[in-house]
Amino acid sequence: MSSSVEPRTIKHITVRKRPDPWCAAFEAELDASGIPIALPHRESWASTFGSTQSLVVGLADDQGRALYACSVDVVPLRSLPGHTTYRVQRFGYGLDGEAVGAVLRELARHARARRNVLRLIVETFAGDAAGLTHIGSAASVLGLAPYFPPQRYTRTLRLELGSSLEATFEG
Repeated sequence: MSSSVEPRTIKHITVRKRPDPWCAAFEAELDASGIPIALPHRESWASTFGSTQSLVVGLADDQGRALYACSVDVVPLRSLPGHTTYRVQRFGYGLDGEAVGAVLRELARHARARRNVLRLIVETFAGDAAGLTHIGSAASVLGLAPYFPPQRYTRTLRLELGSSLEATFEG
């Protein structure tokens, strides 16, 4: 998916704790603009299935229009009380390389500014190989190391659902 987010239009990135009226308004603005949001980043998903604490990272252009949002689960560690891990699921779909770098920089800065955050886990998701390459290179510039859990699949099957059911099964 090519992104409508251009590097020169990025004005600021906001990180807010949930629940917050700003988060719901930002999500509504993305919906009104037709900008897709992955399910784990939606307010309703985070409140139902996410961790008890979460953050929202919002990317806006130079006019303040919403361009992208992702949710960050703040996961408390049982092994080290008072410490947490930041976890972002399905990160990066719909962002170009510069926007990916900007959001990752802000996430890393935010996590490093908190002494109790021990790890930032960014689970990537891209619609194409180029998007995944952008995410990987931006992450490596920030010193984030790749980790491939054994249960992770390497390829995702894609089916075009625009044809008839018979044509889909024949393909």
